[in-house]
Amino acid sequence: MLLKRYYLDELKDRIRETDDAVFEAAGIKKEALLTDEGLMDRLWTFYQKNVEEYDCDEDFSYGDALKEVLNIEL
Repeated sequence: MLLKRYYLDELKDRIRETDDAVFEAAGIKKEALLTDEGLMDRLWTFYQKNVEEYDCDEDFSYGDALKEVLNIEL
């Protein structure tokens, strides 16, 4: 799968729009997450794969990526 920058940008926007408390409850600082290339790559891959390959909507795909990579439930 070829990763498309559009999905990473969309994912970052969604993370920024999510309440800080969601991440803090899991011991994660939002700004640290956004600058962690490894975690962002994993989130990006899950997010894009759900949207493109499994035809899931963006809201579900975002929540699923957070759950799979960070064990965060929305």
